[in-house]
This record gives sequence, structure tokens and C-alpha cells, in this order.
Amino acid sequence: FDSPDIPNKLPRELTVGAVYTVKDSENSVLSLNVEANPLFDDGPRYNLGAELLYARFIALRIGYLRSTRDYTESLLNLSDETSISDSRIWTRKGITFGLGVRFGNVEIDFARAPRREPDLNSDEKLRLDDHDSILSFSFNAKF
Repeated sequence: FDSPDIPNKLPRELTVGAVYTVKDSENSVLSLNVEANPLFDDGPRYNLGAELLYARFIALRIGYLRSTRDYTESLLNLSDETSISDSRIWTRKGITFGLGVRFGNVEIDFARAPRREPDLNSDEKLRLDDHDSILSFSFNAKF
């Protein structure tokens, strides 16, 4: 990039994970998974989850997510209406769930993950107006 405001390097991460198949029958597969980002500079980051694949057609997923990132956000001080850009650690943690459907080589997935919230100083109060849960939809076709 030509602008000094845009970093020239993309962030790199290492994710380590494992999947254990609890049950694999003709009609369904139940798996448990865990993954972690072992470089915990901003706190632990991990995902735990389970997936039930029924009739090799419908996937139900549930899990727990904990992720931390350093973000810079604009904050508004309500007492004097001043605004500042503040860099701090934001944490996303909580229950996740999803639903997937497979038709031959086509997969459609829907998922929900918790919103991110900043780590607060002891004397701060914060109202988040536009930081809702993340809802995602994906479509994948293999030819």
C-alpha cells in the first residue's frame, strides 16, 4: 500500500486444533472439536464445539468462543460530548450456534457468534449502541 496509514503486512496467526468423532453411524455423525491460537498476547483465544450431522444432510452446531483483539474505536464521552480514538483490547466470548444443510455438492450455512466488548478500566461505564451479535450466512458449491 502507498499510504503510511495502511500497514503493509497482514496479521499472521497460528491455529492449532483437533476433532474427535464420538459417534459415526450410518445415519449420523457426532464430533467434538477444539482449536486455539497459542500466541496469547492479548489473552486466551480458543473455540470449543460440537457438531451433529444428521442423515449426512443437516448439521447442527453449538460451541463456545473466546477471542481477543486490539481494536481502535471512536469513543464518545457523554458528559462533555468529546470524541476520542482509543486503542484497547476487545473480547468476544460466549455461546455460538449454527445450522448447515447439504444438497449434494452445495452447502448452505447459518451461524451466530457473540458480539465484541471492550475491556474497561475500573472507573469506566460504557454503552454499546451498534455492537450486536454476528450473524453469518454462507453458500458453498463444489464442482
